[in-house]
Amino acid sequence: MKSKKGKIFILILILFVGVLSSCTKEVNPFPLAANGDKLVSLEKDVQPIFDHNCVSCHPNSGNMSLMPGEAYNNLVNVISPEYGIVRVSPHYADSSVICMKLHGVEGYGFMMPLNGIPLEAEEIKTIEDWIDQGAQDN
Repeated sequence: MKSKKGKIFILILILFVGVLSSCTKEVNPFPLAANGDKLVSLEKDVQPIFDHNCVSCHPNSGNMSLMPGEAYNNLVNVISPEYGIVRVSPHYADSSVICMKLHGVEGYGFMMPLNGIPLEAEEIKTIEDWIDQGAQDN
């Protein structure tokens, strides 16, 4: 009797392991935000915009560096000493200093980039989408 129970246990165990091994998690190469839009990544989408347009004036010195590995800590939930509001307020692009500067909103100093060509509308939207999606360090 013990031998029959042992065989049944082993059979159930083999079936259980077989079922578990057949389960695979499908990884989406294009993750989506909660609203169904493409999830914007700081590293892959936003940082290249900073690298191409911003780091020449905001290098790795001071508290406004937009260099890789430093931009997030200098922007997200950081109060701008000049304007008294957050530079990047997660989920609220419209009330983030960076967006005010990119759009040239009156009362927020010079439009950025200061001595360069204004960002393309698509680049600004990418930054705004990243902020509206929570400004993740991703």
